[in-house]
Amino acid sequence: MQGIDPSLDEVWAKVNRRYCARYLCKNFKKDYPGILMHKLFWSVVNAYSAFTFKKALQQVESVAGVEAVMWFQEIGPLERWARWRFHPDLCSDVNTNNFVESFNSTIGVDRCYPILTLLEGKTDLGDFYLGFRLCQQLLICITLFFTGIRRIAMVRHATRQSLADDWRDDGVCPNIRDRVRILTKDSRTCNAYPASRGEYEVSDGRSRLPVPISRRTCVCGVWQISGIPCRHGIKALLHAGKDPLDYVSEWYSVRMYKQAYNGCIFPIPDKDHWPIMDLPKLLPPVMKRSIGRPSRNRKREEGEQKKGKRSSTIQCSKCNDYGHNALTCKGGATKKEKLLQQGRQLPTKTTGKRKTRSSSTTEGNLIKDD
Repeated sequence: MQGIDPSLDEVWAKVNRRYCARYLCKNFKKDYPGILMHKLFWSVVNAYSAFTFKKALQQVESVAGVEAVMWFQEIGPLERWARWRFHPDLCSDVNTNNFVESFNSTIGVDRCYPILTLLEGKTDLGDFYLGFRLCQQLLICITLFFTGIRRIAMVRHATRQSLADDWRDDGVCPNIRDRVRILTKDSRTCNAYPASRGEYEVSDGRSRLPVPISRRTCVCGVWQISGIPCRHGIKALLHAGKDPLDYVSEWYSVRMYKQAYNGCIFPIPDKDHWPIMDLPKLLPPVMKRSIGRPSRNRKREEGEQKKGKRSSTIQCSKCNDYGHNALTCKGGATKKEKLLQQGRQLPTKTTGKRKTRSSSTTEGNLIKDD
């Protein structure tokens, strides 16, 4: 990170980029282990407003001390890891790189092949299709041998392109429609009170949030960061007699979706039909084989669980404790085990009072606009 960051700042100085919160969480767990600290970390990075961000930092301080708050301050600019500081014009609240992990899982163990084989697949073995099935209007093809990254991307691109042909150009994507439908159901617990033309005050439990629907913003911060009306905004829109789908960002429209998949990944014949080029032949570097069978599995990071291992965050349905299920429940964890799960030390007798530092200055530096 220390070597990549300065290089990216120099090459792409004006490009907005973000840190993966999942990898930050792994580094955070090394210093502050436990399920409680895991939940507090995600409450900090997933905060949509400065108010919820500061409140989450106060909870972190009350559990782990001011040193944990300073750990967040040393990460870097807030625009790269704090959700509430993401640029609203991007209309994206994603703070993980799960799409990279999905791609890594798609190619599987075939990632060890050379570049050309990885792109074009094992053409010498042929393609053996096990079958096709139609699932949610998506044609899913299961192959016996690896067919190459180019073909996987080509088929996926063409499938989504043909799928979008049946959509209306003046609407939003079906996935966003489903999300708005769920948010509309969640807005039933809210109450909207008109203040002026386009201005509403929405009560959600004990919270009161001003919602100016003309500016498409909400105090909670979800609407302006994600580009999709939150449940408070939807309640105000319904009270005003407006359709919430009309206030979804244009980035989620069918027109933009079709424009993104408007291109084409052209098919390529097998290498026997490739023209002969009068160019130097590129050979792979000479590799010295080590002792034993070479590993084809992905190298896991420090602290990452092995494949098939049960997660330690499983919750028991009897005692509501973590780390076991109802079949292996022994009546809940002891006080010592609960403290260890929270990443806290056992209480010790002290003769004097311990001096603690105040984190008001640290929290102010995190929330202060750059």
